[in-house]
Amino acid sequence: MLRKEAGAGLLDTYEQERLPVAELTVEQALNQLHGRTAEKAPGGDGEAERSPFAAYDYYATVFGYRYSSEAVCADGDADADPRPVLDATELRGIPGTRAPHAPIRGLGSSASTLDLFGAGFVLLAGSDSGDWAEGMRAVNRRSGARVDVRALGTDIGDPEKEVAAAYRLDAAGAVLVRPDGFVAWRADEPAGSADTAEALLAGVLRRCLCAGEV
Repeated sequence: MLRKEAGAGLLDTYEQERLPVAELTVEQALNQLHGRTAEKAPGGDGEAERSPFAAYDYYATVFGYRYSSEAVCADGDADADPRPVLDATELRGIPGTRAPHAPIRGLGSSASTLDLFGAGFVLLAGSDSGDWAEGMRAVNRRSGARVDVRALGTDIGDPEKEVAAAYRLDAAGAVLVRPDGFVAWRADEPAGSADTAEALLAGVLRRCLCAGEV
């Protein structure tokens, strides 16, 4: 917003994304409280009344919720209900969910994909997705967008295919991650051409930024 890269609608997506998560967190906290106190209730059958809230649910609530807003391009796959859709250890690059951790080579002995996020958008491109990578670079050149393009096997060492597996990233696919570390968009098919990729990615950025032009 301050750099005039995003439209005013981007501010509205904060409440769209975070309010349901806040409500979910309070709901689960109350469930957990009930589970701890039910067995102490006079005449209560502790095990029968204990909430089914478990460690799996706790970590999924903290890490596994899913955003649904105008700033997420899920092509109809997003669920407005933010209740955890998967185990937090099984994040796989689904739009609206946190980008998963995977070790990467060439950036230090303990570097993680999470180290790539925070400064701006990042496009992770598969090892054979030159059109997506070139299309994004063309958007950067044409519009001044600052999307960091990281191609597996070229910019990121991935000899054991750990990054590709963590993101379900096919060789010809691509995943766009927002500055906050949440997946904004993904493609599981080749673009067909760099021009096609450029046009599509420019539209994706416009949507994610709620902007008129990118």
